[in-house]
Amino acid sequence: MMEKDEQIIQHLKQYQGILVAFSGGVDSTLLLSLAQEALPGRVLAVTAVSETMSRRERQEIEALVRQMKVPHQFLETADLAQPEIAANTRLRCYHCKRYRFLQMKELAERLGYDLIVEGSNLDDLNQYRPGYQAVQELGIQSPLLQFGLTKAMVRDLAKARGLAVWNKPSAPCLATRLPYDTPLTREALAQVDAGEALLREYLGETANFRLRSEDGTARLEVDKALFPLLQQEAEGKALQPALVKGLKDLGFQNVILDQSGYCSGSYDQRDGERKN
Repeated sequence: MMEKDEQIIQHLKQYQGILVAFSGGVDSTLLLSLAQEALPGRVLAVTAVSETMSRRERQEIEALVRQMKVPHQFLETADLAQPEIAANTRLRCYHCKRYRFLQMKELAERLGYDLIVEGSNLDDLNQYRPGYQAVQELGIQSPLLQFGLTKAMVRDLAKARGLAVWNKPSAPCLATRLPYDTPLTREALAQVDAGEALLREYLGETANFRLRSEDGTARLEVDKALFPLLQQEAEGKALQPALVKGLKDLGFQNVILDQSGYCSGSYDQRDGERKN
């Protein structure tokens, strides 16, 4: 029986050209690598970019596609000009994915690519992923999910293929840092982006953390093992004054360290319950 990566490659070979929705994360990077092997010279990586993408993510994507030597295009999207996205309801991700993939479908048709793929994996079915409904509605394929790859399997295959991002932490868009029903603005997203860049100076490049922006407060979700990097032991484990000052200089009125630790998807639980 063929390994799952070979199954995906054989599946992709039946198409004339592949447009890969590329975020720079481990899932879409593995998918891009498999597509390149299946159809050399007939693959285009496309990254939708707007105010919801951090500057760091854009720079990392640019470096990664140069390293992989794959044709790549940034697709500028006006996400915040779409009322259903800017409103930041629990269906924001559905509206955003639909809006972006409609533009990718137009691009694929114009350039002659007969397949669009994206990087959802099997574990995503266990999370709150309203965007996946849009993927299904528009006929976008998800080969990693289709062939039963979990996140752990994706990372193992990415490592085996020598992909530098195999252990990269998940990096959802900046909109996830604001509570649902808090309108998205360019200023609020830029503030979060700058705040997380400052936190990364204390925590390191591979740390898992989020800065949640809540009505003027920066709530820091950080792996508990990393708490000492942000605290002053001699001051009753208070946050380091330079960190607090730096975040307040960005416009946050208060800064708190969430004692429950890092919590991916903390706004996706109903009734205030957090499971991640």
